[in-house]
Amino acid sequence: MSRLQRFIKILTLTCDESARIVSDSYEGELPWAQRAALRVHLVNCRWCRRVRKQLASVRLANKRFREHGRSEACCPGHRLSREAKERMIERLS
Repeated sequence: MSRLQRFIKILTLTCDESARIVSDSYEGELPWAQRAALRVHLVNCRWCRRVRKQLASVRLANKRFREHGRSEACCPGHRLSREAKERMIERLS
């Protein structure tokens, strides 16, 4: 791919491509062209900025879940009592 083609690709990143690159960025370092394309796209696309923020929130929740266990993941310091759990199970049945 020529330099001109890479430059055009940077300026024409789609939202689907942007979401994939954001996701890939959590797996490791991105190549220069992808980082540049993503930055240009995020400046102009509020929806993709929102996707990036949501993925960061999911990643943080997953990290908390792994660190603190299931009951602490969503509400650190709060646990349901056994009675509350039983009432929930009863109502769901």
